[in-house]
Amino acid sequence: MRNGNLKFAMRGSKDQVFPEGVVTFRMDDLDAGLALRRLEGKAILSRAPAQTIQLELGAQDNAERKHGFNGTVNISSDVVALRLNQVSLTAPDGLWKLVRPATLSKKDKNFLIEQVSLRNGEREISLVGRLGFSGSQDLRLTVDRLPLETLSAFMSEPPKMSGVLGMTARIGGTAAAPEIAATLKVSDPIIAGQAYAGAIADIQYQDRKALLRMTIQQDAAHSLTANGTIPFVLNWNEKFHAEPAEGMDLRVQSAGLSVAFVNAFAGKAVENIGGELALDVVARGSIKQPDLRGTFRLRDGKVKVVPLNVDVNTLTISGGLDSQNLIIREISAKAKDGEIRGSGSLGLKEFNVSAVKLSLTAQRWPAIDTVRYQMRVGGNVDVQGSLTAPAVKGQIVITEGSLRPDLAFLEQSKAPTKRDETIVVVRNDGAGGQTPQNVAASVASKEDSDLFKNLTLDLAMRAPGNLWVRHPDAVAELSGNIKVSKARQRNLDLTGRVEVVRGSFAFQGRRFQLVRGTVEFTGGDKINPSLDIAAQYKLPNYQVDAIIAGSMDKPTLTLASQPPLEQADILALILFGRPLNTLNQNEQTSLQQSAINLASGFVAGRIATSVAKALGLDSLGFDIGEVDFSGGRVGFGRYVGSKTYVSASQQLSGEHGREVALEYEIAPDWKIGTSATSTGSSGIDIIWHKRY
Repeated sequence: MRNGNLKFAMRGSKDQVFPEGVVTFRMDDLDAGLALRRLEGKAILSRAPAQTIQLELGAQDNAERKHGFNGTVNISSDVVALRLNQVSLTAPDGLWKLVRPATLSKKDKNFLIEQVSLRNGEREISLVGRLGFSGSQDLRLTVDRLPLETLSAFMSEPPKMSGVLGMTARIGGTAAAPEIAATLKVSDPIIAGQAYAGAIADIQYQDRKALLRMTIQQDAAHSLTANGTIPFVLNWNEKFHAEPAEGMDLRVQSAGLSVAFVNAFAGKAVENIGGELALDVVARGSIKQPDLRGTFRLRDGKVKVVPLNVDVNTLTISGGLDSQNLIIREISAKAKDGEIRGSGSLGLKEFNVSAVKLSLTAQRWPAIDTVRYQMRVGGNVDVQGSLTAPAVKGQIVITEGSLRPDLAFLEQSKAPTKRDETIVVVRNDGAGGQTPQNVAASVASKEDSDLFKNLTLDLAMRAPGNLWVRHPDAVAELSGNIKVSKARQRNLDLTGRVEVVRGSFAFQGRRFQLVRGTVEFTGGDKINPSLDIAAQYKLPNYQVDAIIAGSMDKPTLTLASQPPLEQADILALILFGRPLNTLNQNEQTSLQQSAINLASGFVAGRIATSVAKALGLDSLGFDIGEVDFSGGRVGFGRYVGSKTYVSASQQLSGEHGREVALEYEIAPDWKIGTSATSTGSSGIDIIWHKRY
């Protein structure tokens, strides 16, 4: 639930166990099995002539469909009875309504249900009979022509399915030895676009065992059957008790059945699942710890891995079940002209995967094929351990690749937007409301985090060449060797070197040719490789060298030239093709801005200091990083003490006016400001700012 409210006006006394009054409530974005956008209700509690609660509920689901309920709860010393006066459910197939008022009552440990019947045209759901924690049982459920869309309409993530459900079920016998008979039929189902002829299931429970007969028919030639006996102890005499027993004998067979229905439940990470599954499996032992034996084969399989944009167009998996292990004899997958082959096994315990042993070999496999990243790999990988704490070891060769990363430091920074001093950002650390989607994402994120913490890695990665970085401002071919290591409960550790084979990049609007480049990973919990990159830009009379050193977190940029020049002159050469002393006023202003932009992306103190010194800015006592070039002017500002702020600015166009301003804090949230310009104007302001 994202949020809600509860209001009540009650009265009573210590001698009155049952109060009187009114309770109203509203809940938004509720996801508790059923997904509802809004649920609101009202309860009126009274004691005369008897203890009663009048209930009225209204709901709206995520498809804006409205639902209603009206009833009364009567409470006496030995009976609690719920009188259903009105029930209405708006479904995709129309309105389902309560046929007639009905009563559900509880006396002692027994429940009595009158004819509760919901109807929509000729379709009907009815429940009638008696169910209790002692004595004889007689409860009957009938579902007549219920569309599957009606069932899925109330799910938070409804699967794509259609069809018609019919069902009859009866509970008889006694609470100590119940007897259950149920028959289910689904006609013309379509699940995730895959049409099936239908499904029939029949279950009979008696004498501590269930007899199951089930058939899923895809078409005349393709079906799946499940037949056998499943022993388990079931009773609810005094309390509910269900326990698996030994002696199961169940066989599941199919010569071939489409697995496209999995698309309805697969989520967003994979799509276009297809293929035909053939299997012959016998289960013995008990449901809790089955002894599974048999064979399976998936042929003509396909799947698209959405985050990687990889279409696996041919997938074959074959193997068998040998008591407690699922043995994968062959995995074969093809995507474009790449291929993966492998084999392995999965240990099974109580229907969970207890151990993993998998070996895979790849050739030209498209590991990722998105707009920004394309990469083909080869090599071999071994996976062992468990699904929650796998150990991955192997050698991977990147045979070719193209990467389009974000290289923002190559782009000239824009002048920052001036902060509005009247807006104070207040951080709220309180517990805000969370939507069900946020809660689900948080749970998924924690699961991913736990998996990464428990992961063990030992991978040797090699790129012999033909791995390109492509960007509007850079093109480079890379090669190198990196070892990727990770111990359990530790961070990722990278060691090795990546070298630049050839390439170029744009710097301050000029194309520099790369002459060398090395990115060295030295290991440690923090991934922060050292840089050694050199590039050249040639002019008719000069050669300019740009050298990037330092680390990825703190890169440094140094400019050099032949013949030798000061840093400011070299930057002027790059920008304007001539030294600093030949620049006009506007060009010098542009040079100042470029130096500041460089200082924001690199530790380029020598360049900024050289430009500041050459332009005479250092004598003003201002840090070059504090200069503001926004709004068509160059400005400086700093605090003098804790309450006084002094600023000065020079217009770069128009009348080239100068302005000096002063602000003083006279009280919390209140300031007084004054300013004067070289054009003769002046002013005084009283400034109030509020935290919001």
